[in-house]
Amino acid sequence: MGLGEPPDVRSNESKCDPAGRLLVGTMAFDYLPIGSLYSVEADGSVRRLLGELSIANGMAWSADGGTFYYIDSPLRRVDAFDYDLASGAIAGRRPYLTFDDRVAKPDGMSIDAEGGLWIAFWDAAEVRRYDPDRSLDVVVHLPAAQVTSAVFGGPDLRDLYITTATSGLSAAALAEQPHAGGLFHVRAPVPGLLPHRFAG
Repeated sequence: MGLGEPPDVRSNESKCDPAGRLLVGTMAFDYLPIGSLYSVEADGSVRRLLGELSIANGMAWSADGGTFYYIDSPLRRVDAFDYDLASGAIAGRRPYLTFDDRVAKPDGMSIDAEGGLWIAFWDAAEVRRYDPDRSLDVVVHLPAAQVTSAVFGGPDLRDLYITTATSGLSAAALAEQPHAGGLFHVRAPVPGLLPHRFAG
């Protein structure tokens, strides 16, 4: 894409918006806050939406596309932005959810048909659902600490698929978590929203 990123920066998370743009987040291998969030249009043109990110992670849009939810994991919060579907511009950044747990780090994120956010928590062995009123509603416990993402699928969009990792785990930790790195499935009480496709 010709982003001009330094060699110690890699992509980490990407997702399409309701208009078919691909948003791509980057991060440094050493977690310094030099990552960015880019928007890729259908014609391949790229522009930078955010900078000074540490671990660009979860993204979701409200059903009407007017609100964009975003996670930079070390901040331990979800930020909300006003989102202009016509232009892809973001504005009005504000904290939407803040997490006081100093171990659990918010990672990947999906949104359901009621506007609830399903957030994977790295180092916490959990996926949590937060209601549109921002209250904690559902906690899914996993037999693996490093939970990375949760996405909806299935004919009724109530199948929640959860990914986990083994990054940096010692032999002892792997022995304690034999299912780490696995893919898990649960039935969600609320259907999700269909993912968006790239328009290019």
